[in-house]
Amino acid sequence: MRTLAASLGADAGFSVDEIDDIRLALSEVFSALADTAPDDPDVRVHVSFAIGEGSAHIVVRADGNPTGIDLDELALSILRSVTDNFEATPASVVLVKHATEAAADSTRP
Repeated sequence: MRTLAASLGADAGFSVDEIDDIRLALSEVFSALADTAPDDPDVRVHVSFAIGEGSAHIVVRADGNPTGIDLDELALSILRSVTDNFEATPASVVLVKHATEAAADSTRP
């Protein structure tokens, strides 16, 4: 997922630092999932990407996981610092990142 997100982000004009932010945010969410996931083949994780010119909207959803996505305080702090907005519920995490650095770089002569 991290590599896919990086590739999509690069295609959408995100800077290297912004792509790293997206990758780190996904790492935190998947680490939380790995820490609480039951040993059950029916548990599924669904990830959807809506990445356009200068904007990324990523949804991670855990289906069938009775503990849900349990983000600890460190993970929440990291998400606050690397995303423009996020929403975390026990069933899903929505990450939003805007390509502000890349847009600023494009205006330089």
